[in-house]
Amino acid sequence: MQSVALRQQGRIDRLWRYLAIAIVLGIGFLFYHEWREFQAADHQVDETRQLEKQTDDLISSITDAETSQRGFLLTGDPQYLEPYRTAVRVIPGELRNLAATAAAMHRQEKEVAYLQTLIHDKMADLKRTIDLRDQSGADAALALMRTDEGRLTMEAVRKAGELLLGTEYMSLHNLEHASESNANNSLIVVLVGCVGLVFLLVRMGWAVDSVVKEREEFAERIEESRRMLERWKQTFSGAGFGMFVADSRTGLIVDMNPTFAAMHGYSVTELLGSKLSDLVPLGGREEFSSALHLAGEKGRHMFEQQHLRRDGTGFPSLVDVTRLVDRRSEFLVGYCSDNTERKRVEDALKESEERFRTLASALPELIWSTDAEGNIEYVNQVWTSYAGWGSGDEARQYIPLRPWKDLLHPEDRDEYFSRWKESLGTGAKFEVQARLRRSSDGNWRWFLCRAVAVRDRTSQIVRWLGGCTDIQQQMEGATQLKLANLALQQSNADLEQFAYAASHDLQEPLRMVSIYSQLLKEEYGSALDRHALSYIDFAVNGARRMSHLLTGLLTYSRVANALPEISPRADSRAAVKSALLNLATFIDDTGASVKFADNLPLVQLPEIHLVQLFQNLVGNALKYRRETYPEGERPSVLIDVKLNAGGAWLFSVSDNGIGIEPEYRTQIFGIFKRLHGPAFEGTGIGLALCQKIVERAGGHIWVESEPGKGSTFFFTLQGVETGEYELASYSSAGRG
Repeated sequence: MQSVALRQQGRIDRLWRYLAIAIVLGIGFLFYHEWREFQAADHQVDETRQLEKQTDDLISSITDAETSQRGFLLTGDPQYLEPYRTAVRVIPGELRNLAATAAAMHRQEKEVAYLQTLIHDKMADLKRTIDLRDQSGADAALALMRTDEGRLTMEAVRKAGELLLGTEYMSLHNLEHASESNANNSLIVVLVGCVGLVFLLVRMGWAVDSVVKEREEFAERIEESRRMLERWKQTFSGAGFGMFVADSRTGLIVDMNPTFAAMHGYSVTELLGSKLSDLVPLGGREEFSSALHLAGEKGRHMFEQQHLRRDGTGFPSLVDVTRLVDRRSEFLVGYCSDNTERKRVEDALKESEERFRTLASALPELIWSTDAEGNIEYVNQVWTSYAGWGSGDEARQYIPLRPWKDLLHPEDRDEYFSRWKESLGTGAKFEVQARLRRSSDGNWRWFLCRAVAVRDRTSQIVRWLGGCTDIQQQMEGATQLKLANLALQQSNADLEQFAYAASHDLQEPLRMVSIYSQLLKEEYGSALDRHALSYIDFAVNGARRMSHLLTGLLTYSRVANALPEISPRADSRAAVKSALLNLATFIDDTGASVKFADNLPLVQLPEIHLVQLFQNLVGNALKYRRETYPEGERPSVLIDVKLNAGGAWLFSVSDNGIGIEPEYRTQIFGIFKRLHGPAFEGTGIGLALCQKIVERAGGHIWVESEPGKGSTFFFTLQGVETGEYELASYSSAGRG
């Protein structure tokens, strides 16, 4: 019966094969026919385009000849005849080529012959007028040209050419349409054929699969024993784990590989024919027999079993048994592996896990771990107590859920989950601040939650370990500090406002004292003696000094209480120029020379404060100049800069003035400190203002001086960039 079915199936398969071959031949024939049609149409397109080009060239040549003739008739210059002569040479060849192309195409031959006649007539007409111009002069030739005979002939040439080209354009359009139709037909043929072939291939594949399957089943039933033994022998010899074959009824080992024998301490020949159950301890043989019986019933069974070596030592083994049945016998085929190393790793991992859980339970933080996808696997006791989950099974039932759902403050959830999602996607460290609700009192407390990825040897993430640290006190401290800063800012603003109001309110009485003292001197000065007049001058000068003092106090208050700018940047060279421009009159009056580095650096300081700094230091240097200087010497100031060892810019402002005594070098920076009394004008606030500006910028200012030889004020500022620099100068004669 099996052979009959196979023969019938074979006849059906041949029918499908013949049908497929017929379809392929049909596709080939139709495709070849369409291809020939396409080639013919493509050849005709080439001929048509050649005819079009030759016609265009001919019309262009006759047009050039006519233009050349007209130029010669009008001017008499023989140079105009060069295009005509060229046309006379090339037109005969162009006419022959056009006629040959039309003859080869078997169309347009009459139209080409007619065009040839017209062109011959036109060329004869052109020659006749040119000869007449040479023999009888321009008037005769122009009179002949005005008869319009030549123009009419040329119009006839153009119309004939246009008719010829129009016909070819229509032919070209039809040919292109035919080519497109052929291409579409070819595509349809190919597509239809491919669909048919696909169907046949699928059908033949199914038929072949059926035949192969039936033949394999038939062959397996015929040669099952020999094939099975050969296959298992090859598997046994090459396997790196223990394999065995046992009779399911007797439990005797009928075959094994060397690995199975060696792992039990025997050779293959020593174990052949022995019972499989002899390889397990006495106390486990009943369980082992039950497992083998279960494998025989289910067809396959995997289990763990303790095995014995020849020396009596035991080892854990994983056994996988499958039942194989033939017509005569039933076998149990299985493999077993020595799980000693795996057990050791599992025990070590379990011990490590226990240590982790013990440590996590001892830490005063909320400790948790997730799998690679972010699903919670473990939380410590601190977590369950904080969340109010209880312990044991009650806590474990919450772990598969999203534990953040009831803990996170609603305002913090979006940011928390956004960062957690980003970390899961990139493997980057997770860190966020969030409020978690404490179950004992329902209060929200701030926590710093962090987690890192744990990777295996291939750098794949296997889990995430994280913890949440209570930062409530730090957040409260930060809030209090913020409130204190706001209060301090408000206090500074109130202080500045008070200083401004005090300055403004005190300036008015001082102006009154000054004005009325001057009026007193002007109106009653003649009636007063010189002592009284000097008293009035003292009052006026005192009022003026008090006004300057109040202005200086207001400036000092503004600098001291000014809020720091965000990343201030100032060009120190531009600041020096602005300061010297403000001091220009003073510099001219003293005849001083002021020099400064050309490429002074950018520094981290508001520009208005830097201008004040340089203006006060240069102004002080000129104010405290010597009364007399040696011949050829005058008051001078040098502004220089260099990088110090700490990477900051070290500025220096040096003068050749009267200098400062050593004991006063620190006192001069105090507010209202004046060393020379009324001998020099001033309020004693300028250097205090300089110190405040520099220190607010994170720098330091000091002075080095030798009495009678001058002083050098040093100060440091953080730079923005460095660069080479040269010296520039500013003096009463102008800037150098």
